[in-house]
Amino acid sequence: MVAAFGSGAMFSLVSGMGGPNQIANAATSGLFFALVQGGLFQLGQNFSQPPAEDIYYSRTRSMLSSLGLQNYEKNFKKGLLTDNTLPLLTDRQAI
Repeated sequence: MVAAFGSGAMFSLVSGMGGPNQIANAATSGLFFALVQGGLFQLGQNFSQPPAEDIYYSRTRSMLSSLGLQNYEKNFKKGLLTDNTLPLLTDRQAI
């Protein structure tokens, strides 16, 4: 909102709007820009959806749960072991 206030104030000063009382008009424009930005941010927060379940780890999560190893899910995600890459793992060493 601070950036929106600054951009509104600078817009007012650069565009030459406001006539003789440019400082008051710059503050009013800055306040208007900040309020619009804050309103749009709140609107976005209200309509945003909660994060969906990670679709790339559904089979991996199921496999770990069936083995009783659900505590290791974060390690799989950290190592980027997704449902697509997990079947590619073998016990063979790379050359």
